[in-house]
Amino acid sequence: MNNNKTKFFVELIKPSHYYDDGYVIQWRKSWIPSNTLACINALTKDAADRNALGSDAEFVIIAYDEMNIVIPIADIIRRFKNDDKHEIVFFVGVQSNQFPRAMDIIKQFRDENIQVVIGDFLRRKVRTQRRPGMPLENPLVFYPRRAWGTVSGLVPFALCYFKLRSIRRKIKHEPRRCSYTDKALIPVKDTEDILLENESVMAQ
Repeated sequence: MNNNKTKFFVELIKPSHYYDDGYVIQWRKSWIPSNTLACINALTKDAADRNALGSDAEFVIIAYDEMNIVIPIADIIRRFKNDDKHEIVFFVGVQSNQFPRAMDIIKQFRDENIQVVIGDFLRRKVRTQRRPGMPLENPLVFYPRRAWGTVSGLVPFALCYFKLRSIRRKIKHEPRRCSYTDKALIPVKDTEDILLENESVMAQ
């Protein structure tokens, strides 16, 4: 077993949400586990089993469901600083009512320059579904602002998609695509390991 592997911490967090009085909703025991957290945890373990980051990296996966555990934010930050920033924090299964709580936790991580991932594609917002006590916005104000926010947010993704699609199309119609090869695509033989190491040292 290689004890010199670089540890890569993956923190998976399923946030809770707030009571009306501002406290986080938590239970002593949770009978229904988060399906999203379980799925992402399994996918991350699969990536670890396949050595997705290379054979010299060791995944350390830690999952938290805030519905039944207090998130050790200080410990995560301390671990991030002690392990030379080989860590990433994923927020999974964040629902609309959990978003404020997630953002409050995320702010603490971002203040320490910790990478945070929270997934989504298109956030839905209905004008008539607003928190009680807050006035409904005028449709002439709400919809134009909502449209602009949606378009400006999706344009970068659309540009990236069409760029990758164009590259894929060029490769698909390239007649020599199946016969193309270069040094990066040639399998390395066991006898070539020493040669490659020497070339790497010389290049430095």
